Amino acid sequence: MKFVFISRSFFTLLLCALTICAFAHDREAGILNNITVGLHLGSVHSATGYNDFNPGAYIKFQNNVTVGHYYNSNYRSSNYVG
Repeated sequence: MKFVFISRSFFTLLLCALTICAFAHDREAGILNNITVGLHLGSVHSATGYNDFNPGAYIKFQNNVTVGHYYNSNYRSSNYVG
């Protein structure tokens, strides 16, 4: 079993996501009401040698912009915006 390295940026993103959730829960209206926060958990590969444990987090805003970070199948950290 390989050691899984979770970067500081993953924990920073996760902390930001949880903070946004806390604020969104307390507000009646506004931009924070329409934010989706999600987690990446894993993937399945038909070939060997790939990482199946892919922890990460993402935030999707009401304008459909998504920002996220996860530990990819090649054992490296990945960031994305779309």
